[in-house]
Amino acid sequence: MREGGPPERTVGLFARVIPARDAYPELILPLTGTTELGTPSQECVISVTENPPGWRIVAETVGRGDVRLDLRRARLELSCNGQVATVVLAAPKANILDREMMRDLGWSLDGLIAKQNLKVIVLTGEGPSFSYGASVREHLPDEIESTLHQLRELLIVVAKAPAPTIAAVRGHCLGGGFELALACDLIAAEETAQFGCPEIKLGVFPPAASALLPVRAGAGWASKIVLTGDTYTGKDLFAAGVVSRLATGGELDMELERWLRSDFLPRSAAALRYAAAAARLPVLRALEQELPLLEGIYLDKLMREPDAVEGIRAFLEKREPQWPAAGSATHEIPRQQNEAAGGAPAPTGAKSI
Repeated sequence: MREGGPPERTVGLFARVIPARDAYPELILPLTGTTELGTPSQECVISVTENPPGWRIVAETVGRGDVRLDLRRARLELSCNGQVATVVLAAPKANILDREMMRDLGWSLDGLIAKQNLKVIVLTGEGPSFSYGASVREHLPDEIESTLHQLRELLIVVAKAPAPTIAAVRGHCLGGGFELALACDLIAAEETAQFGCPEIKLGVFPPAASALLPVRAGAGWASKIVLTGDTYTGKDLFAAGVVSRLATGGELDMELERWLRSDFLPRSAAALRYAAAAARLPVLRALEQELPLLEGIYLDKLMREPDAVEGIRAFLEKREPQWPAAGSATHEIPRQQNEAAGGAPAPTGAKSI
């Protein structure tokens, strides 16, 4: 669009935001709607209508070469003349990785596919924690299949991202949040960050972590994390090789900026893109070949056990689980009995896994 001309308007499956000046990066958004962009000093507004209607997504030029796109539960920021993308889990304090957030994160990452000058993508959480994990309510039998499928799709999108991905972690990084971090190429974390897979304490196990941890940490650490449900600090996982860059408390942003400026911004975007794709092959094999098998065990076997539903319901109801006696007959839980508990996720993680 020439400066001073009419705003760019595009209607269709993909909304294309074209800045008024070449200095601002271009966004490709997989959304149906109309885009309007005025001069660089004005706000770019993308109005999207769904069923039910009411979606309003705002992208604005923040500074020279910077763009910000706000969705309901995620945020995309482009900086350094489009060379750095930051995808933010934007539902603090807990940043519960529910299906709505997974969708928004996927949309944010899809919008980066065409950016050839992108050198790094940072995934981080707004507020004091990366993520307390996935929604426990969405792990009940009538929702779990869709939840696992959507999480696998998101992790594959991360593992096929058009630039190296870094999970920047402070505070809690648990359950599904930890699985999201494990799908990234690298993890930068504060020493006191808390990582873990607490699913075993709810009578279930984490399929994605079970597939990714042997690749990232080896079989010994994978078994330890999955079977105990214990939490480990960023310092612990730095020693294990899972965390690649360690920051002292409160200095994650500064340490991350130093890392980007020393090891990513000076490099060729094309070289980084293809090097990341090469290094990810074991991760992609785990996600595309092993994870579906683990999901089958979870859905076809574990979810036929009364323990799985009892553990999740007990957690939602804030009580101790009452495990059935050993040797009791297994059975499939009728769908009509599986009414998810209500209420918004608490920052304490009481509704996350």
